[in-house]
Amino acid sequence: MVHVKALLLKFIMVAIVLSVVLTWLFEVEWDATLWLSALLTLLAYIVGDLMIFGHAGAKADHKRRNLIATVSDLLFAFVLIWWLGIVMVEPEVDLLLAALVASVVLAIGEWFYHMYIDRKVLTERISHGNPQGES
Repeated sequence: MVHVKALLLKFIMVAIVLSVVLTWLFEVEWDATLWLSALLTLLAYIVGDLMIFGHAGAKADHKRRNLIATVSDLLFAFVLIWWLGIVMVEPEVDLLLAALVASVVLAIGEWFYHMYIDRKVLTERISHGNPQGES
């Protein structure tokens, strides 16, 4: 259940950011924005939050793990929005700028989202899976 809550929270954050940046600022169709939000949420949660953030260092070294995961999320979001945008969005849209703006705003949100993940989702892996908090 903790993963469902975490995914829902992440989807809300991603959908709001992409709606503002892609739909309102760059006039991307709403359905494309919604699909991008869903795909980015799922893939970034698995890769960025569970794999990278969850295994990037010791539990006590939260800032280091958060920095690594946030930069990874920024790069991952940029590439995914740009690449999927090429397939899903009209060619008139400046996808590089749209992807850059959206990924930077998302990275800011991810920094705080990782704090939630650390407290609510990854507690079992870190405390039970490795008692010293080492990776």
